[in-house]
Amino acid sequence: RMEATVRDASAETLRLCRERGHDVSPAVAAVFVQAQRLAKVHPNDLVQHCVARLSKKGNGDPALCTLKMQLDVLATRAKRAQSALTLRRARDLKAGDLEREVSDTVVDPATCSGRDERLLLDKLHQSAFSYVFVTAGLANVLATDFDDAARNDAYAAFESVFPRHGARRFFTLPSTERQEALRELASVVVGALVFARRRDGENGENGNGASENTNGAQRWSQTTTEAYDPFLDENTLSTASANPFFTKDPTTDSLAKLRDQTPLFFTEVAKTKTDLRLKLNSAERLCAQYAVVVEHLGCVSTPSGDGTVRVVTDELNNRMVFADALRGLLEESDKGEAAVGALNDSLNAEVSATETALDNANGGPSVSFADITGLTAATRGESRTAGAPRGAFAHTGRKEDGVGSGGVPASVAFPALDAMGALHVAIEEEILALLDVRAVFKTLMKHAQPFKTSLTNGMLHAATQACRVANAREVPMPQPKFEQDRHTPDRVFDDDLCRAMAIKESAEIVPGNTVNFHDLQLGGYDAHALVKRGGLLRKARAGYGSAAKTVWGDKNHDPETTLPDVTTYANTAVIFESKAYGFADEDGALQFASHPGVYLKKLMRVACVRPELLCAVQCFETVNVNNVIAETTAELMQHAVAVNLHPVTACDFGAQTPVHFTEKNMDPSYEWNVWAIKRRALRMANLLEKKTKSAQTSLSHFRRAGQTQTWAPKTGSSQTLVEKATAMPKTIRYVSGLRGAPHEAKMHVVSLELDLGQPHEF
Repeated sequence: RMEATVRDASAETLRLCRERGHDVSPAVAAVFVQAQRLAKVHPNDLVQHCVARLSKKGNGDPALCTLKMQLDVLATRAKRAQSALTLRRARDLKAGDLEREVSDTVVDPATCSGRDERLLLDKLHQSAFSYVFVTAGLANVLATDFDDAARNDAYAAFESVFPRHGARRFFTLPSTERQEALRELASVVVGALVFARRRDGENGENGNGASENTNGAQRWSQTTTEAYDPFLDENTLSTASANPFFTKDPTTDSLAKLRDQTPLFFTEVAKTKTDLRLKLNSAERLCAQYAVVVEHLGCVSTPSGDGTVRVVTDELNNRMVFADALRGLLEESDKGEAAVGALNDSLNAEVSATETALDNANGGPSVSFADITGLTAATRGESRTAGAPRGAFAHTGRKEDGVGSGGVPASVAFPALDAMGALHVAIEEEILALLDVRAVFKTLMKHAQPFKTSLTNGMLHAATQACRVANAREVPMPQPKFEQDRHTPDRVFDDDLCRAMAIKESAEIVPGNTVNFHDLQLGGYDAHALVKRGGLLRKARAGYGSAAKTVWGDKNHDPETTLPDVTTYANTAVIFESKAYGFADEDGALQFASHPGVYLKKLMRVACVRPELLCAVQCFETVNVNNVIAETTAELMQHAVAVNLHPVTACDFGAQTPVHFTEKNMDPSYEWNVWAIKRRALRMANLLEKKTKSAQTSLSHFRRAGQTQTWAPKTGSSQTLVEKATAMPKTIRYVSGLRGAPHEAKMHVVSLELDLGQPHEF
């Protein structure tokens, strides 16, 4: 989450910008403040700096339009994800209540028998039916006055798998087995309904040789061929629902979700891809024209030194981001189409195999609806075989049901129907993914022309003419001017020296066709151009699976060019710290490999100074844009923590509380015993009715007290004038001449009297 200082600065920036008349969203202000804070802007000047930048970047500024487009796309995805999550949670909550009711209820014949037992089993059987269709997202079937035909068909499928007479045996199972059986029951019943819908649609039972019996599954064929709108109105695409893909009138058939939706899906995905390709081709053509002009103007000046180069570079970046977003949606559509095709093939194979098994078991193509699962007839007297589902529904059939003796064993029917239900759910998920693609595409179209282009025919003609002249003379185009500052690495002009420095930095220069484009860091953009050319977004000419073309020599974008397509790859990729970086030319790869760490550090600074580059080069670790969207979007603020906006990081978490909490606000007069409180209340009430009377005598306790006071005498002291002492002189006698040669020995006595004086004289 955002820090408090960042949140306060963002709010103040937003207020000041709106006071000046600039339409700035909370997300734009928050991202801008965080980026400028990381760009080492002084905290005291942060708000004014951001306000000046956002105010200067008025309407139509390419860099600000790029940031708005990126945040709008992320907000659209987040809103749809939150809406789908809310619906899923509501459905899971309701299904969980029903599951607990069915799995935890105890049916004991000793305490509940006769009519009470029958009523309880009927209620639990109905709860199991509700659980199946709530889990499948078909809650409309449960409405009694909504669609009786669909409800009857759904109940017929449920009864064929879990008949009412098998409920007593089912509720003798333990709770855990009931839960597992319920989840399996939901998938099997949905698979049975899907099988009946697909089978009836293939057999054409709508007046084309169909059986006269229109009950059960055969009624579905009457609504299969009705005209349904393939998509909702575009205004409703922003709201995710359980399945709004085919909804003309919900009251027509509550089981419309179970139809074969793949034909209309393929039609709609083809339309979506066509629209995306048209917009993408137009955007790529415009990007190529901008690239020609930028290369031509870059030979004279840098973006920081020329305002025209800066504006054209920002416009090119805007169109590059727009084209990348369209390209990503196109890839999502291709993956979704391939996934639905594979799922549909698997589903058709399961349907065909199950239908063949039913025909063989019943001796012909004409089978009844109750034989879809084959359980009520095939499981009579059979033991549960390996591979069959759990025993909850395996022995619920009775011979009195009136179904023919043929059927498919449960060990064959249950896995097939379970697989059909799972495949159908997977197809629905892909349909919702396509709706997300269409919603994002609609958001992108709002930013198709966000500013008035500064690109003129004169600029394009001069740039194209310079390229043709250089090609005619067979000389390369001059190198562009590169940015130079104290944070930018110096250029190394010797290629051999670059390779030697790359070896020292543990960077490996490899051909561009040896790495996958999707494995490239920075979104596949050239790091050298981002650092040395003022944040220019230039696609790397690396990665297998795509053709490598020069910036100004693509014939698809410029039919009049005479330059041939470049189909060979040079050393345009660098492997550094187990990560691959792509470059538009070999010179950029060499320069990056000579100082990879310095370039990456400078790149983060460039991205923070120009926040529109954060999403383009996927620097989500620098500024978590997804969290900013969650905290600043009104529709997401209440659920910002629960939304899956970023790759989920799982962790173990625990909380512990003390057994007895220590109360800090202690009341000494508190009494917990209610009888003691009553006694105190009675005593106080009794005292209120009393009067205090007193009498006083000379010897009573109520006599007056007298006080006396004395004055202590003053304290005095005396002091003598002089204190003296006496000391006697000290006499010392010393005898010499007692030692030495005999002829020299002569004794002498020395007397010394020392008068050291009196002690007070020292």
